[in-house]
Amino acid sequence: MKPGILFLAVFYFSQYTAFAQISSTDETRLLESYRKIAYWNDKYYKNSSEIGYYDSIRKANNSFGKDLLKVTSTNTNSIYYNFRLLTSEGVNVVTSEDGQFRIYTWDTQTGGTMHFFWNVFQFNNAGKIYSELINNSNSVEEPTSGSFYNHINDIHRDSSTYYITQRVSVLSSALFTYNIDFYTIKDSILSTDAYILKTKEGFSNNVGYEIDLNRDKSNQQDMPDYKIHYDPSKKQISIPVILQSGAITNKRIIYQFNGRYFEKIDLK
Repeated sequence: MKPGILFLAVFYFSQYTAFAQISSTDETRLLESYRKIAYWNDKYYKNSSEIGYYDSIRKANNSFGKDLLKVTSTNTNSIYYNFRLLTSEGVNVVTSEDGQFRIYTWDTQTGGTMHFFWNVFQFNNAGKIYSELINNSNSVEEPTSGSFYNHINDIHRDSSTYYITQRVSVLSSALFTYNIDFYTIKDSILSTDAYILKTKEGFSNNVGYEIDLNRDKSNQQDMPDYKIHYDPSKKQISIPVILQSGAITNKRIIYQFNGRYFEKIDLK
């Protein structure tokens, strides 16, 4: 079965408009903005009957998202900055091995067992910084949980660089999706036109699966590794074999990069 693309977005990037250098003052302001999310989250759970607090959490997320977007799109060296204060308080920052692509992720604190994540995607192209806020959970018609991004690797083919991103969506305390998505930079656009994974159905720019721990019949204490992995030294993607019953096995599907694309080579 061909895995579906669970998170799809069209990116429109804003070119930086200034040559400012990021400073500790910039990060302090971002930290103050980010802390308002936790402040209103605490207020909401103590006063959940008053809807105004929940609205305040949403406004705090919008404000922080705009603040982070401004810094990451107008400060040329922000893509190299460590953001130590933000990461120490929960903002996750992952950067590609070549340092040219970065994703910022945070939990909006607007969910329960289902977690809602927002992201800022940032990349450097020919010395110009581009950044965009990804906020699907703000959609009134069809809100989605978004994803927590935890790795970015890169791989080279001819003169092109392809980025291998790993993400997790938390749909409940027992239901998760794990995905790898491929990107490449073309004409100042972070493009999903990166079909470098060969499947039975053809070439794909995504591989993923769903884990339902409630359906799995195996001993929870001996739960097999159900996470997706990428080994940059071997250039291998490894995903678990999951039975139709939902049971997670100890077997793994391995995709090996052959210099042109990833293809299935072994079943362990």
